[in-house]
Amino acid sequence: MAADDEIAPDEVAALLAVPPEEFVAARTARAKELKADGRKGEAAALAKLRKPVRLVWIVGELARRHADVAATAADVAEELETAQASGAAVRPLLKGFRDVVGRVAELADGIEGNVDRLEVGLALREVLADPDSRQAWLEGRLLDLPGDEEDIDAPPDELAPRREKKAAAKKAAATKKAAAKDTATTEEDEAAEAERAAQEEARRVAQAAVDETEAEVAAATSAHERAVATVAELEEQLADLEARVAEARSSVAEAETAVTAAEERHTTATSALEELGGPLPKKRARPRPGRRRR
Repeated sequence: MAADDEIAPDEVAALLAVPPEEFVAARTARAKELKADGRKGEAAALAKLRKPVRLVWIVGELARRHADVAATAADVAEELETAQASGAAVRPLLKGFRDVVGRVAELADGIEGNVDRLEVGLALREVLADPDSRQAWLEGRLLDLPGDEEDIDAPPDELAPRREKKAAAKKAAATKKAAAKDTATTEEDEAAEAERAAQEEARRVAQAAVDETEAEVAAATSAHERAVATVAELEEQLADLEARVAEARSSVAEAETAVTAAEERHTTATSALEELGGPLPKKRARPRPGRRRR
C-alpha cells in the first residue's frame, strides 16, 4: 500500500492509460474520489501528476496494447545491457536490439495514423536502455523519457521549450550514434566486401567464358551455314541427275518397245516369205559396162 503522500502504482497506470486530451479531467475526477475516501495525501500527489507529452503517451500505449512484444523488447535490452557490462560480444545483440525497436515502433501506426516512427524508435531506445524507465514502461507507469524527470515540478509553460530542446538534442545524438554504428567498419562489412570481390571475380571469369563461347558459336554457325549451302547445291545437282536418269529410262523403254515391234514385223514378214516358197534366189550381178579394148 502507498504512503499517504505517494501515488499507488496502479493509480498512475490507470491514469496514464487515458488519452492525453482526457488526462486532466480524469486526474481531477480521481483526485476528488481519493480525497472523498480520506486519502488526502495521495489525492494531492495525484493532482500534481503531470500529463505526459504525446510522444511519451504513445510509447507507453505500445506497452499497454502489445504487452508480449514489449516484454520481448525489454528482454533483448536487458541481455544487451548484461553483455555490455560483462564485456561479452554485443554485435549480434545490437542488431537484435535495433530490429526489435523497429518492430515495436511500427506498431505505433495502429495508435495514431500520422506518427513519426523515427521519433518513436529513438524514444523507445532511450526507455529500453534505462532499467528504471524500462520497468515503468512495462508496468504502464512511464511518465517521462529518461533524464526528463528532473523537470517534473517546473511550470508547464517554462518546461515545454526545455523538453523540446532536450528531445531535439537527444534525437540528434541518437541519430548520430546510430549512423556511426551503421557506417563503422566491422568484420561483417569486411566479409561482405570479400564476398562482393569474389562475386566480381566470378562474374569476370564467367564473362570471359561467355566471350570465348560466343566466338565458338559464331564459327560453328558459319560452318553450319556453309554445310547447309553445300547440301542445297548437291540436292539441286541430284535433282537434275534424277531428272536426266528418268528421261534416259523413258528413252530406253521407248527403244525397247520399238525393238519389240520391229522384231514382230520381221517375224511376220519371214513367215509370209516362207509360205510363198522361201527367199528368192539372189541375182548375179551384171558386169558394169566399161571401155572396149583396142
